[in-house]
Amino acid sequence: MDKFEYELKVEQIEKLIKREDYDTAKKIADTMEWKKEKDAKLLRKVAELYYSAEEYAQALKILSYAYSVSSRGALILERMCEIAIISGKLDNAEEFCEEYQNIKGEDAEYHMFMLQIAEAGGADINTQIGYLEKYCKLELDEEAMYRLAYLYDMAGMQDKCVSMCDFLIDFFCFGEAVDQAIELKKKFDKFLYDHKAIIQVREGYGTTETVTACCLTPPHMAKEGSIGIPFPDTYIKIVKPGTEEELPYGEEGEILLAGPTVMKEYMDNPGETAQT
Repeated sequence: MDKFEYELKVEQIEKLIKREDYDTAKKIADTMEWKKEKDAKLLRKVAELYYSAEEYAQALKILSYAYSVSSRGALILERMCEIAIISGKLDNAEEFCEEYQNIKGEDAEYHMFMLQIAEAGGADINTQIGYLEKYCKLELDEEAMYRLAYLYDMAGMQDKCVSMCDFLIDFFCFGEAVDQAIELKKKFDKFLYDHKAIIQVREGYGTTETVTACCLTPPHMAKEGSIGIPFPDTYIKIVKPGTEEELPYGEEGEILLAGPTVMKEYMDNPGETAQT
């Protein structure tokens, strides 16, 4: 194939992709040799044609060409790892993941890929938890956090399960993962009730500056979305941020606290103390 014919076919493929005629574009791609192509962006597009047709080996082959000429190797390795996992080539996935680690280090994506490889390979639940914990330390991902809470529950780590559910509910407030976390906590309460436990998981609130908690739900008065009532001699009001102006009931604002457990100062940090 001479240069003119090659460039004409590349142009046809680009137009067909824009028109979303992927089958015809792939048929043209089948007639071409891509090893010497230097346009990484084009190679990635062609690889996606083969991925869509579930020709995973060819997609990985073309992505390897793209990787060899690209300045954005980590992005290509991410896609190669995804395709290798989907196609069951876990040894290749581990190799791509290791190469990704050499470029980007052990970032959130690295740990997620290692989790997916572990799951696909039938790794035990503690191994999966280990990778997911590392991922969640680096990424505020509510779906992943609920998944971690679920795995904690499956592994019998109820204390960690409840703690993760609490964080999810308090931090994200709304959404499917929050709803799932609420239901998971209810499951734990039911377990306690069914086993005649005299304790109950109760919501509360506290900060480092109040030593521990300053609010707690009274026994058997749990109310979804509530953090309970203040401890004795503890006073709380919701104010306009940066002021002491109390806001009407139902409005969002800043929590202002007073009571015997509130700290006096930040140790050896008068500047920070002055701002509180």
